[in-house]
Amino acid sequence: MSSRKTTVALLALIAVGCGDNTAESATATLGTSTGTSPTSTGTTAAPTTDAPTTSTSDSGTASQTGTGTPTTSTSTSTTTGTTDPGVETTTTTTTTTSTSTSTSTSTTSETTTGQPCQDSGGGDIDFSFLWVANSSENTVSKVDTINIQEVGRYRVQPPNVPGGSPSRTSVNLAGDMAVANRCNLQEPVPMGCAGVTKIAARVEDCVDKNGDGVITTSSGTNDVKPWDQDECVLWHTPLQARSNRPVAWTAGTLDPVTCERVGVDVWTATSNDGNNGSVKVYLLNGDTGAIEQEVVVQGWQGDGYAVYGGAVDSHDDFWFVGGYSNQLGHVRRDDFSYEVIPSPGTPYGTMVDSKDRPWLLNGQLNRYDPVTQSWQTKPCPFPCTSITQDGDGNVWVGGVAFQDNPIRLIKVDPETMDTIGMITSTDIPEIGNSWGLATDVEGYLWAVEMGTRAFKIDRTDYSYQFFQNISSMYTYSDMTGFGLKNVVPM
Repeated sequence: MSSRKTTVALLALIAVGCGDNTAESATATLGTSTGTSPTSTGTTAAPTTDAPTTSTSDSGTASQTGTGTPTTSTSTSTTTGTTDPGVETTTTTTTTTSTSTSTSTSTTSETTTGQPCQDSGGGDIDFSFLWVANSSENTVSKVDTINIQEVGRYRVQPPNVPGGSPSRTSVNLAGDMAVANRCNLQEPVPMGCAGVTKIAARVEDCVDKNGDGVITTSSGTNDVKPWDQDECVLWHTPLQARSNRPVAWTAGTLDPVTCERVGVDVWTATSNDGNNGSVKVYLLNGDTGAIEQEVVVQGWQGDGYAVYGGAVDSHDDFWFVGGYSNQLGHVRRDDFSYEVIPSPGTPYGTMVDSKDRPWLLNGQLNRYDPVTQSWQTKPCPFPCTSITQDGDGNVWVGGVAFQDNPIRLIKVDPETMDTIGMITSTDIPEIGNSWGLATDVEGYLWAVEMGTRAFKIDRTDYSYQFFQNISSMYTYSDMTGFGLKNVVPM
């Protein structure tokens, strides 16, 4: 189907939930404090619908002090082979930096000898799948973005364990998916209420656990295998926390001999139950799910949902945002030191762009430059909550569909942050809340409703198709893997 392209003038900001503050830009200056981040050894064992809320904070000077405290934890990993736009002002802020020591080392440099590897980022898969969470039934759907068809549905938590409620998904450069279970229960929570699950995208990466020579796996919507019987569900790492939302794959390092990525891991974060002044960040082994590192980030407003979303940059560093707190967090992959950066607005959606700049939004756009340690902000002409960057560098923003506001998506210049295009309800009459946004391998936008439809949109003429799910979806993260590919140096 086709619909005409409509361009309208920038409208006044409509505040939604968190993010009705009017701070417009800020310059951050780092202050440092030293400490040791927690370390973890061993193997790994293990809210409801999130909605934006109103916040009015954020100009002025903020200062925080945080020190990482060494701790040791033992965890157990369960491996399964079967599963079932505006005026800018200046505000000075201060960040907290904590240095840490760790026994883990990593490098993201790439060295090639002879014929260089053609690192396309996804091989044969090349991000042809959209992975969306069906929160209420503790499953995720694997959707072929080219044919717009669900080709797999998988359970992400063992039976008889309270919690679950998957939401954010992340796709690595081989196409594999990891999903975090939010838990959404109050303290005390049982082990496994939260946790991360990995699912392979390609049959050749699945594991024939029962040795029958056949990979047993889901074939589509109505073929959901019981827990421990889908051989493309590779591992599940249960965690004990009342909130486990962000999940983000690292790119790892390109092996110049095999031309394969090695050292590919998964970042996630949870509330630090009983201590609302900190949160826990984990690095999980991408092959086994074992906890490689646990970092307790001090100086964090950890109440409620604590950490809401996250993404990685070209160094495999983890950037994350708070739930209902004006903060941006950063844990470095090379030494696990961290910093807590006051932000000019309460975040909801987040991403890292192709220049390693974290974006966060909730009623206004906020972009942080790690080099200059400064913020730039612009208001949204509608209640914006979701974000992605396309292959041309343009930033696309979605959000809440208000009947008296026809805007459904906006196209933003990545440098000026000005709105340079819009998709309205006239262009796509059916579209509602674009709670999640992603870009696929063909360059199409995917707008995932907090509901049963995911729209595949042509960025040139706004023609569209949509995937109709039988379940209500709730995902806004790097659900195709393009976000990761977009930050990897090529």
